[in-house]
Parts: sequence; C-alpha cells; structure tokens
Amino acid sequence: MEPMDWLGDNELLLFFRRSKTVMSCMENPQTFLRQLRDHDLLLEDRYQMVSRMQSIKNIRKGLYEILDRLERKQPQDIKVFWSCVFKETILNEYPTLRLLRNDLMNGTFQSDIPPLERSETEEADKGKRKDVSEDEEEAEKQESSVKKKRKLKNRDVCDEEEEQPGPSSWVTPRKRPEKIHFSSPPKKGEKNDIWTWDLYKSQLPVTCGEKKGMLSRKRLADGEQNINN
Repeated sequence: MEPMDWLGDNELLLFFRRSKTVMSCMENPQTFLRQLRDHDLLLEDRYQMVSRMQSIKNIRKGLYEILDRLERKQPQDIKVFWSCVFKETILNEYPTLRLLRNDLMNGTFQSDIPPLERSETEEADKGKRKDVSEDEEEAEKQESSVKKKRKLKNRDVCDEEEEQPGPSSWVTPRKRPEKIHFSSPPKKGEKNDIWTWDLYKSQLPVTCGEKKGMLSRKRLADGEQNINN
C-alpha cells in the first residue's frame, strides 16, 4: 500500500516542505527532473535551464527553486509528485527518495514534527475530509431529490394516460328499451275483444283449472301445441 493512500494532503505537503533541501542535494538529478516534466510538474524551459547548468552549486540551487515553486504554486499536486517519484525505477536511481518513502511508510517523519504543527496539520486534513464528505452527502441528497421528482412526474403521466379513454374504451350509448304500450280497457259500449289488443297480437293468457299459461297465436294457426307455462 502506498503512503498516499492513508496520509492526508496536508501531511504530504508538510513532509514535502521538510524534504526539499534533501532532495535538492541529490546527485545527477536529470532523471528526477525528466520524471517531473513528464508528469506536468515542471515546465520545459525550467527543465532546460537546470539541465544546462554545470556547477553543482547552481544545479542544487536551481533544483531547490523548482521544488519550492512547486510547493507554493501547485500545492494541490504534491500527492501526484510523491506518486511519480516513488516509482521503482526512480527509487533505484535515487537512494534519497527511497529513504524518504520509508519514512512515510513507517511514520518516523511525524516524530520530527512539533506537536502543535502536527495537530494543526491533522485538523486541516480532518476538516478537508469532512468537507468532502459533506459535499458527497449533499450530492447524494440532490440526486435522490431528482430521482423522486422524476418518479412523481412519470406517475402523473401514467395517471393522465389512464384517465384519457382510448378508442377501445368508448362506450356506445345504449338505446332505451321501447316502452310497452298497454291498451286501455274498452270503454263502455265498445266491443271487448282482447284478440284485437296490441298487447296480445302474438300470445294470449289462458287459464285451465289451476294452471295458467300463454297461448301462442301463431302455433294455434299451425295446429301445434301452443300453450307454454
């Protein structure tokens, strides 16, 4: 596991600040500088300027200025810095970097930090982690709210679709049943012949003892059994 996985940004920055002088004294820093340039931590013109220096004193001074500028101008990139210089190929060439990595891994660097400064650094990292956690929580709330609104909107659309009748759900108006018109009883002086009543054009009520039924006029004319109970 790399130290960057469990150390906060402020701790890595503090360790970087305390290691600038040591790193600036590394011999033959060309590979080190190329690694920084390839990871966009060093501009090409500064790389060329230090690479052309002949004096060891000037090289160390130029290298320290590069590291110092990185701390002041790009503190957000310190974690990337340690990740790229702790590659095995770089560590094999620079024993100083391997020792620094070991100090990070076993935590010995923290014993050299004054308690007050270490406490402030830890608090800053905790505050940063808390801010990140709160941002993530707020983002989750917003996402949940959006999903809830989308769900309610979809449900409203479905309800509207269900309320609107489609062609298959149209109901054809039913025709009212025709009212049966019963003939009025014959008035005084009129012939009382029920065979002429509209109600009994097709059938006629008959009684035989205690039995009652309907006499079919058509079946009677055809000579068939025509009384139905």
